[in-house]
Amino acid sequence: MKKMPSTIRSVQIEQLDWQRDSECQWYDPALFDAFSRASKKAWHRVFRAAQICDRCSVRTECMEFGMDEQMTGVWGGFYMVEGQVTMPRAEDLETEDEAAA
Repeated sequence: MKKMPSTIRSVQIEQLDWQRDSECQWYDPALFDAFSRASKKAWHRVFRAAQICDRCSVRTECMEFGMDEQMTGVWGGFYMVEGQVTMPRAEDLETEDEAAA
């Protein structure tokens, strides 16, 4: 479900021209926030956010910004936290589902 554009996603939203073209501006910013991936539900949120990034025309700019500024959360389809970068994959969801069974 798309929502109105959000300025909460980044404090620099007015400073970065590419963010005006971002797909994530139409979604709840909390979906892209950093959080523990310890739970299956949290990992599903990371994967859903990355799917939104897959459709985004400024994914590369977003990913580079996230890495350069050492941001946390999902940036350009990558999950970033504490200097570690992970690309969410469907296989990871299946592995967690099997482990929970």
